[in-house]
Amino acid sequence: LGERWVTLCRMCEERYTTLQQVDARWKQLEGDKVKLETWMAGVEGRLREMEQDLGVDTLQLLEQVKQVMVVQGEVEVQEGRLVSICEIGQVLQDSLAQDSEGFMVISNWLEALQDRWDILIEILEAQKQRISSLGIEFKSVARSELDKLGRIKKERDLSPDEAVSSKKRKVTGSRRISFESSYARISGWADHILSRLEDGVAGLELVDQQFLHEETEAEVKGQEEKVEELVSLGQQLVRDIESEDKFPSDYLENVTGKIANSTAQLENIKIALNKLKENINYQVEKKLLYQLLTELSKVLESYQTFLDQITVDKTSDLTLLDSCLVELQTKLQILRSTDTKLE
Repeated sequence: LGERWVTLCRMCEERYTTLQQVDARWKQLEGDKVKLETWMAGVEGRLREMEQDLGVDTLQLLEQVKQVMVVQGEVEVQEGRLVSICEIGQVLQDSLAQDSEGFMVISNWLEALQDRWDILIEILEAQKQRISSLGIEFKSVARSELDKLGRIKKERDLSPDEAVSSKKRKVTGSRRISFESSYARISGWADHILSRLEDGVAGLELVDQQFLHEETEAEVKGQEEKVEELVSLGQQLVRDIESEDKFPSDYLENVTGKIANSTAQLENIKIALNKLKENINYQVEKKLLYQLLTELSKVLESYQTFLDQITVDKTSDLTLLDSCLVELQTKLQILRSTDTKLE
């Protein structure tokens, strides 16, 4: 009994120590996860703001270059945090049963963080490519260290079902990155166009409004195909998600919502373009009407002057009457042309 008691006490102490270590690692994992998510949310906001500022001058471009360089520096630091999170998660999972709730929670956390990180890198690279097209070069953000560590790749044999599930996640992850990256660009572009059409027209002269409509209409036609490609990609991603087991339903709702939002944004842009075109046509017709009214007023005024001159001249002067008749015929022709314009 004494030996069994000692063994039991030692087992309890070891279990207590293990649980303390798990608790400390879990708290560290949660804390680092929140910090990384907060940082990624801030960076995503900054990069999307840049995406909306399509027409930038030299000073704004230099400011964007500075921001991208800052973000790239932060990425190199935060990459270490992501690696640390994945390592801690791996250690915790090694101490948990694979069918336990804690194991699944950690798996979902790490997968979501990896996907969000990849999407952020894609958005950053898209911004760097846009700025590079203006003559400023950047170095690509390296991911080799994360690839070497494998992030949350388990050092264990996968069953056939797990291998198929892993392949599905890779396909879905690739499409997810492409979809989120494309959605970020197109959504930012659509917001910029809607803002231009709704707020940028006030105070513009008619000729400037016409130029704005022509330029925007041409730009929208060029982007319409990309919106259709985004919708098609999103629909493929939805089918991939629905074919997977235990995939978070909230992300399925997120993707379908973004597909609907992209279609709605394009439709709203077309409606705004039509409204601008109708307003331009109204202003053109209004301007023409006032021009005709002014022209008619001048014609009537000249006729009145002409008739007054005839009444005061001597009607017996045949030469004068002939010249008045010629002038009268000319004025009748002007009146007929004016009448056609008024109709």
